[in-house]
Amino acid sequence: MAITKEIIKAGVRESHGNKAITIQATVSENGVVWQRKDFVLDYNAESDIEDECKKLQEKIQKFIDECVSEINTFNHPKLDTAVTWLNSNTTL
Repeated sequence: MAITKEIIKAGVRESHGNKAITIQATVSENGVVWQRKDFVLDYNAESDIEDECKKLQEKIQKFIDECVSEINTFNHPKLDTAVTWLNSNTTL
């Protein structure tokens, strides 16, 4: 199973003289998108973009960690065994 992530700039809008940059994070497994989420990076000329990125990185990392945990649970062999058993032991 190959889990990958992609983080891109997805848009910009202005609000009260500041820029709101939309950053999109996507987690995929074997080329299939598992989850995609937008995050907002608040930016203005006076702010330290590095500080804002560090705050955003924590949120994005939490999202990625949650996705990986869900993928690992979904792909766990015991779950596959349970589904196989349920299919074999139920009738129409």
